[in-house]
Amino acid sequence: MIIKRRSAFLIALASLCLVACSKSKHDLIAKRWKLKEMHSGSPEAEESDAYWPELAAEKLACMNYNFHPDGTVEILMDDKIKKNGTWSLNDSGTKLSLNISGSEPEDWTINELRSDVFAVIKKNKTRTIFIPK
Repeated sequence: MIIKRRSAFLIALASLCLVACSKSKHDLIAKRWKLKEMHSGSPEAEESDAYWPELAAEKLACMNYNFHPDGTVEILMDDKIKKNGTWSLNDSGTKLSLNISGSEPEDWTINELRSDVFAVIKKNKTRTIFIPK
């Protein structure tokens, strides 16, 4: 009987530690991310990107999103703030709402999220991949 209680206690303690030690999706997103890749879901956009590959590569190389833990975000180009706004996650952590000043609000579907990669699907079906800066 004592062994069963100890086993149950150790299992409960291990479960609590796993939950407490893992980072939340909010914590994983809240840092500076460098834009790495964009894959369009639209054939017209794919043709446009193929027509201007130098421009697309140049834009990707210098664009960053700085997601702060307090729900604010900065979009930077060449390390200079270009736009400000706010961000939030839905309760299940599957959608990120982005409100950038001067732009329409956007909802991104989180496609992949780890400490080393953050990928989203935007409304226009574009898959956007970020890596830590």
